[in-house]
Amino acid sequence: MSRQALRFPLFDPLAFARAGASVAMQFGARELDRLAEAGAVLLAPLDIELAGRRDDEGKCWLDMAVRGTLQLQCQRCLQPMTWTLDTRACLLLVPPGMPWPEDELEDDRYDAIEALPEMDARGLAEDEALLCLPMAPTHTACELPADAAGDAGDKPFAALGRLRRSSNDD
Repeated sequence: MSRQALRFPLFDPLAFARAGASVAMQFGARELDRLAEAGAVLLAPLDIELAGRRDDEGKCWLDMAVRGTLQLQCQRCLQPMTWTLDTRACLLLVPPGMPWPEDELEDDRYDAIEALPEMDARGLAEDEALLCLPMAPTHTACELPADAAGDAGDKPFAALGRLRRSSNDD
């Protein structure tokens, strides 16, 4: 295997899998722009483990673990919340131009991806982290912010009600 196949974060995933190679990496917040754009603040470097393998049928696989601690905004109280990311993904590597195995796409235990000659490990890890982010993160227990709760006189349609009552009095 060529030395270039194991140069990270760019690597040849098929060569990596055929060699049964593995690697551990860390990426910091400055390297993960899309996570920041999604509103996630990385509190410590994101830990990535990649392991390549080939099965008895000759199919190439990439096993990936992504771990980290992020700060998200609670959608209930609008305060920061700590969220732990700890996920594993099993990826079937499909060589470019090869047909995608339809029957295997129905199996939720893994995903198929096109194995481009030069893939970005950082991008793969960030993709996985983005897929795991909760749609509406919330604390297990919190209250509405004080200004959102308001009192009865601050309700948004209270002014409309007063207008309606005053027009009926006329």
